[in-house]
Amino acid sequence: MKAIVVGATGAVGRDLVELLCHDPRYTEVRTFTRRELGIENPKIHPYVVDFERTEGWHDLVQGDVIFSALGTSKKQAGSKEAQYHIDHDYQMMFAEFAKKNGVRHMVLVSSAGADASSAFFYMKLKGIIERDMEALGFEGLTIVQPPSLIRKHAKRPLETISVKARQLYG
Repeated sequence: MKAIVVGATGAVGRDLVELLCHDPRYTEVRTFTRRELGIENPKIHPYVVDFERTEGWHDLVQGDVIFSALGTSKKQAGSKEAQYHIDHDYQMMFAEFAKKNGVRHMVLVSSAGADASSAFFYMKLKGIIERDMEALGFEGLTIVQPPSLIRKHAKRPLETISVKARQLYG
């Protein structure tokens, strides 16, 4: 099988790429990133692309399954609008290219509590993304809703503490 990974430079995406490279079911892992991936493996076919200029690479979004672990924080993005653009618009763009190019299955990393009608921006954003992915009509759609992401090198003390507490008591 051939996998496509969007968000491969993030914490979840990097781990996912490594898992796919070690899984004998996958013969190729195409990554689409805005900067160098920094992982060497003969299965990886890395594409560093400009997400705002899709001509010349959108037809490369081909394979059997697309995994999207793309996402950012409001702080990193600079505003809610910029976060929405990265988290929603970019993921939808890749999903639409994949669907058009014959990819049959989509795996989306979302969040527990995702709800398009939530009063909380992040939960609402994740819910909107889930809803819009479902509307694309992939033959298979898997939505993963982790309660918290376990990042190896978390820089936020409260994140590390909350993850450890969930591991102990969850």
